[in-house]
Amino acid sequence: MRTKLTVLAFSLSAVMATSAFAGDIKPLHGGFTGDLTSGFPKKDKLKGVCPTGTSPAVASVKARVKDRAPVQTPVVRVIVRKLSTNSCASSVAASGLLQSDTVDGDATFSGVSSVAAVNGTPFMIEVDKTSTTSNAAELYELDYHCENGTLDHPVPALTYCQNQ
Repeated sequence: MRTKLTVLAFSLSAVMATSAFAGDIKPLHGGFTGDLTSGFPKKDKLKGVCPTGTSPAVASVKARVKDRAPVQTPVVRVIVRKLSTNSCASSVAASGLLQSDTVDGDATFSGVSSVAAVNGTPFMIEVDKTSTTSNAAELYELDYHCENGTLDHPVPALTYCQNQ
């Protein structure tokens, strides 16, 4: 019995190591939940700053979104933007790729939107919905972090610049 438990534990560890931490893919953190109210267009803007003093230094900011149940017509999207200052009104220095969660109400996240960053870098994460015909409200979940190449990458606090 002890041998079977040891083999099971080892096998489970191997599966987890090859799926969650394969290559450069790191799990994102945050579990931030939000909603885009009825009507259109609607966009939430969330600002954060990559922490200073982390070692190794921060290399990027990453975010992904999940369109939560109930299933509604609009598609939820996310994009990360590097800001020139730590202000909601600052200009955009760089933008990641726009990512969409096209399967509404499932348990998976969209692809990762990423932008290069360093310690102390301010950034904006924008979440919006695409429909111009559906007035339905949309619920979403956001995972995000500042990436420094380790499994204990820093997770900054987000504050709303715009909450729709």
